[in-house]
Amino acid sequence: MTGVDQDRLAKKDRPSVIQRLPLPFALFLGALLLPVGAILLPLFPEFGIVTLLVATRLLGRKFAWAMRFNGWIDRRWHAIRARLKGDPNSSRPALWRWIVGTLVIVLLWQVVGSIATIFVVVNSGLELEVFLPEGGFGAVPISPDRAALILLAILLSFVPFFVANLIAYRYILKERLARLFTQTGTFSVRRMLFGFSLWIVIGLIGIAAVALLNPGVVEWTFNPAGALPYVLVALLLIPVQTTAEELFFRGWLLQWSDNGRRRRSTLAAINGVLFALPHLANPEVAGEDLVRIVGYVAIGYVWAWVTLRDRTLELAIGAHAANNISAALLVGYVGSAIPSLSLWTMDRIPVLQEVVLGLASAVVFAWITERFGIRTLLIARFISMFGSAATVLAVQLLVLDLTDSTAALGLTAVLAALPSVTIGFIAGGVADRLNRRQLMIAADLVRAVLVLMIIPASQLGDAAFPAIAALAFLQGVAGSFFSPANSAVIARLVPEDLRVHLGSLQQTLMIATNLLGVSFAGIVLGVSGNRDLLFAIDAGSFLFAGLLLFLIPRVAGQPEQSSQHHGERQG
Repeated sequence: MTGVDQDRLAKKDRPSVIQRLPLPFALFLGALLLPVGAILLPLFPEFGIVTLLVATRLLGRKFAWAMRFNGWIDRRWHAIRARLKGDPNSSRPALWRWIVGTLVIVLLWQVVGSIATIFVVVNSGLELEVFLPEGGFGAVPISPDRAALILLAILLSFVPFFVANLIAYRYILKERLARLFTQTGTFSVRRMLFGFSLWIVIGLIGIAAVALLNPGVVEWTFNPAGALPYVLVALLLIPVQTTAEELFFRGWLLQWSDNGRRRRSTLAAINGVLFALPHLANPEVAGEDLVRIVGYVAIGYVWAWVTLRDRTLELAIGAHAANNISAALLVGYVGSAIPSLSLWTMDRIPVLQEVVLGLASAVVFAWITERFGIRTLLIARFISMFGSAATVLAVQLLVLDLTDSTAALGLTAVLAALPSVTIGFIAGGVADRLNRRQLMIAADLVRAVLVLMIIPASQLGDAAFPAIAALAFLQGVAGSFFSPANSAVIARLVPEDLRVHLGSLQQTLMIATNLLGVSFAGIVLGVSGNRDLLFAIDAGSFLFAGLLLFLIPRVAGQPEQSSQHHGERQG
């Protein structure tokens, strides 16, 4: 036997590190690692298996059950070792590339990002108490220049995070960068902007509901003096921050965990939990408010769900940017992790309301972004009719207050209905020649602007009533173009034998919506006494309905050529 063979036998017979550890310490360490491995196993199987392998070998020095469990873990470990090396017959990157890439991303984010943040804080002279206030931002006013510096210091750390995702995906995984953003071939900016707009509208509707349930909880706090630097920082760097997070959580981690064998709901649940973990450091979920983290889990779950469903990050990137920009510029809240110079500030609300609001927003977003043709059209119609029914009562009361005349009230109603009689046939001809979907979207957006114009028009003194009557007529004109386009789209989406049933459904929907809208208007006026709020809600309903119409298949909006014209062209 050679000396080399003798050395190999000696090494084989030598006790391992685990066997050389004192038994009490080995059992103690194994008992600590066992629950850690059990937690990591469903989230990160690669790390969970390794942790459980060490734990069961430590505990197996005394307990037989641990040795039996170790046999199962050992088989899983051999499978993971094969994945670490990668399958030459598979296009999926080797496991070691995912692990190394994750370490590179996190290190660049935390190390380089922290250096950037510290550089801004030190050179701007920010005190630690100002940069990291106890209880978060929002409770105490902060000057615009300091708010801009703090926001810059926080968001600058996400620039290396963004770059690190791109570097790791391209040079460690050796994949095309386009696949990180979408696996459908083409990234749609239109769908990203739709996700942005939809999340803004859902959020504003939710905040309006919170304001009605908790009078005084939302207050106007915006002061334009000195706000421009903050606004520029927010608009430039918040999209970088949110996109970096989406690339990591819904891009990198989701693609890593999606091995083709896990269900979509399981992948989304794991991703939602992972997304929520870094937010445990946020002030709004500290202490007794920890249950608020459920909202982060729900939002992370739904953004992962739509990403897996559509195989693209378009909607998630848009919604995440909308969420953070809204908190910075539209409606900030007490306890926020970043300072805001928003139009409104919302005080703390009951935990249950906040959790329900997060869950409801997530569910509505997932439901609406599903492409389901005729149902999308019906939802859009319901929302716009609901807002219009609420506005009818507000306009009637406004005209009576301005004129104290039932004749003026009747004239307003006649002017609103007149366009459907006088220009209906012209509008039908236009709808036959133009893209119906685009015509419906334009009509909804025009009506949103016209409804908002009622608010300043009511302050015009003697000219208020003529202005409101003119706006009512113009809304009727826009509605005259919407109706024939809507009928044509329905004819495209619904089989002929079902159109009669759909017509009955629309009539029932119209009656129910009018009843609900008027009842809602009565409640709002009774609680707040503010007619302008109803006009704002109606404008929002038209805007929301117009956004929903983007989801209708494009082919349903294309104009049809008559068979006679088609025959002439062929001849």
